[in-house]
Amino acid sequence: MERIIYNISLITDVILSSGSASEGTKESLHYIPGSKFLGIVASKLYDGNSEKTLDLFHNGTVRFGDAHIMGSKQRSLPLPAGWVHIKGGSIEDTLYLSGKLMPKTVNMPEKKEMQLKEVKEPWYFTTFGKAIRPVTGFSLKSAYDPATKTSKEAQLFGYHYLARGSQWQFTVDFDDERLVDIVDNVLQGKHRIGRSRSAEFGLVEIIRSGSAELENRTIEKGEIIIYAESNLCFYDASGMSTPRPTPEQLKLPGNSKILWERSAIRTRIYEAWNRKRYNRDADRFIIEKGSVIIAQSGEDFNAAVFSRGVGSHTSEGFGRVIINPSFFEHDDSGKLMLQLKIHGDNSAVDYTPVESSQFDKPLLTFLENAADNESGQLSIDEKVNGFIRKHGSVFRQISPSQWGQIRNYAKYSDSKESLFGLLFDDNTGYLLHGRSENLWRTGNKTNILKEAIEANRDQCVEFTVKLASEMAKQKQEKNENESKQGH
Repeated sequence: MERIIYNISLITDVILSSGSASEGTKESLHYIPGSKFLGIVASKLYDGNSEKTLDLFHNGTVRFGDAHIMGSKQRSLPLPAGWVHIKGGSIEDTLYLSGKLMPKTVNMPEKKEMQLKEVKEPWYFTTFGKAIRPVTGFSLKSAYDPATKTSKEAQLFGYHYLARGSQWQFTVDFDDERLVDIVDNVLQGKHRIGRSRSAEFGLVEIIRSGSAELENRTIEKGEIIIYAESNLCFYDASGMSTPRPTPEQLKLPGNSKILWERSAIRTRIYEAWNRKRYNRDADRFIIEKGSVIIAQSGEDFNAAVFSRGVGSHTSEGFGRVIINPSFFEHDDSGKLMLQLKIHGDNSAVDYTPVESSQFDKPLLTFLENAADNESGQLSIDEKVNGFIRKHGSVFRQISPSQWGQIRNYAKYSDSKESLFGLLFDDNTGYLLHGRSENLWRTGNKTNILKEAIEANRDQCVEFTVKLASEMAKQKQEKNENESKQGH
């Protein structure tokens, strides 16, 4: 048996909904299911009922694991159920093992006066003590009506997504090493997963990063902890999914017993979608990853018995467990030996610069121009506001209609010279002849405006348009307020 490690980078945001329905707001999964990687390979290699197809996708010979967010270059694990901290605190506070998970009744004076609360947020952690919470965003969508070529009425729905730039890791287990290269050739490269793949979502890149050793140690009989690294699914004798597996289904040795009253289990309905058949599979009642099952083992056994997983649907990432993990070690007060610190800024996003090509130049040019325009617009706004604060009172007698006329002259000017000619020419300038001449010459208004435009000669047209618009707006608002007060 061989376990291959793959890293996956999210090039764009990825929509992985917790439900299969397309309408309404759907929460995002905080991991990438192994079924997505199985689907990538199946889209290229599924050819019916051949022996190779059965080995790759159906009988558990190849098992595609879930991808978890990475922190400090290590794949994270879901925070176990039954880890608690002081109510009102954070994940960086002291963590304890909940009382019912303790292997024996002990005196815990340190916790007697505390109100403890289980951590139920979608936190992940590494065995190096890093706490990570995958970053998600929200996108609002509407269904498309091809008849009207517009959005359908009453068809608005939203998706939460995993943020682009984040780094994830998963493994694939092979019982037949001859299948390694076959799967590897398909998996490596760029693919689209999740929803809205034809739009702006779902582009990822997968690369092989090495191999891993499988667990091979003796587990002594007695009380043991079974930690669900992945989701678990079991079926009873009548074929119904159940959250209460038997010791045999958990691959425990004879005379073993599951201590349900001591276990910390989370369950949910898992909605499955088969893209090959373009239809839903039957819903499953599953034990969620992070759940903890306490059992009493009747005899010693080797942990390698769990290498092929437990329960059903192991090909798509279900059934992975860890027995007596080291991160459950604690002192007599229940305080965990492993304490956590939030990883970096908790974004878990590492944007890697990508070399541009000749095809990127039009887009890069557009973005650079857009950034320059936005920066320039902010600069103009600041200068206009500064002018109004300093000289606004000087121009309080100028009517909105006159400012509107100045704005029109500026809009149709293509240079400072043409603008100055239209406004300040001694013979034809709008401000220096006609009935408004005396008003503009009073209080040095003409020179103040002229100097302000001159000071912004590189953006004189934009500055004048913006200034005239703001001055007219303020004058009009003032007139309206005075009119209301008069009534």
